[in-house]
Amino acid sequence: APVRDSAGKVDLITCNPPYISSSKVGEMDREISAFEPRMAFDGGPFGVGILRRLLKEAPAVLRPGGYLAFEVGLGQGEPMLSLVQKSRFFESVQPLEDSSGSIRAIVTRRIHDPS
Repeated sequence: APVRDSAGKVDLITCNPPYISSSKVGEMDREISAFEPRMAFDGGPFGVGILRRLLKEAPAVLRPGGYLAFEVGLGQGEPMLSLVQKSRFFESVQPLEDSSGSIRAIVTRRIHDPS
């Protein structure tokens, strides 16, 4: 909501959203979860609620050619990569992998003409 007035003017959006499924937040190690509110971890029933919202809303605020970079949870990389690749708003989709070969972040660029 704070950037909606900047429609089409943002060069870069980065996001480290909560991406743990609601059912697993209560199972997290206390040394991690004790110092943050639940909403800092809870990504909805499948852990991708905020990620899906991000993909839906980011094109409206990004300028053509602007970048979107976001982190994904373990096991969410392939499905989220597929969603970005299928979107008519993004191009140059680049998955970033951890040392185990799992996709842990995605960087993409807003296309110039979504028609």
